[in-house]
Formats: sequence, C-alpha cells, structure tokens
Amino acid sequence: FPYTTLFRSFLGHLNSIYHALYVNYILAAVISGIIAFFFFPIIGVPYAFTLGFLMLTVGVIPIIGRVLVYVPVSLYFFVIGDPIKALWVLILSIIIFQLIVGIYLIPLLGRRSRAGIPKPVALLAYVIPFAALGLAGVVVGPAVYGFALALYRTYQDKRKEEDALAERPPSVEANAP
Repeated sequence: FPYTTLFRSFLGHLNSIYHALYVNYILAAVISGIIAFFFFPIIGVPYAFTLGFLMLTVGVIPIIGRVLVYVPVSLYFFVIGDPIKALWVLILSIIIFQLIVGIYLIPLLGRRSRAGIPKPVALLAYVIPFAALGLAGVVVGPAVYGFALALYRTYQDKRKEEDALAERPPSVEANAP
C-alpha cells in the first residue's frame, strides 16, 4: 500500500499529541487534587475533600485550572478577615500548584511524549470547546485539535521529505543511455 508510511507517521503524531493532551494533563490534575486534599487541611482550609476534588476536575485545564481553586480559597480568607492565612494559601498554592506542578511536573511528563504542544495552545484546546460544548468539550476539543495537529504535522513531514528528494542531484544511473 502506497500510503502505509504516511499513515504510520500520522498515527505516531496522533499518539504523542493525545498522550500530551490527555495523559499528561489528567495525571497532573490527579496529582494536584491529591496534594490539595492533604495540603488544604494542614493550613486550615475548610472542605478540603471537596476542594481537592474540584482541583482534580478543573486541574486538567492548562495554566488556569488550578488557579480557579486556590485563588477563591485565598479570597475567602481575605473576606472573613484572616489576611495572613489568605496570603499563606496564595503563596503556598502558587509554589506548589503553579511552580512545582505547572512548571516542573507537566513539562517533565511532556518530555516523554515529545509532542511539543505550547501551553497556550493546549489551553485553547480545552477552554474554547468547554465554553461551546460544556463538559463534553473537555473531551471533544482536545481530540479534534489533536487530530488536526497530527494531520498538519504529517503534511509537514511529507513536504520535508519531498523537498529533500527534490534537492538531491540526479543519480549517475538515471543519466546513463
């Protein structure tokens, strides 16, 4: 079959992209939820289990998912008149959830997949479909985005291959009478 290598290239791109979009971010969300479940009670945050579960569910959204949990918790402490605890929640959450999980853990997981998806683009793959389709958009959006990106990368590979063949000088055998 003439398109076997092209199809395998497409499936290779699709596999690495889906791994980056689903496995990496879901694993990071689960880890964030577990950390929140143990971290929030230690610093005196009420409803730690509920907030840990919320961190797990919205933590899959790149860049802003975890922020959607710890910023309101910090604001809660400001509102009830405990600014010291509010600052502790905010500072420790930034260190744990944004720096350790967001800047260290997710790129560490991403190195395994070699998909090379920029975080803002991954954010758009989750947020825009979520806004349009609701919870189903979190599944459908990255799937459609990943499929389109795999098609584009396969096309790029094919173009590079064709360009490399076009730049090669004609062989001696081709010029023989």
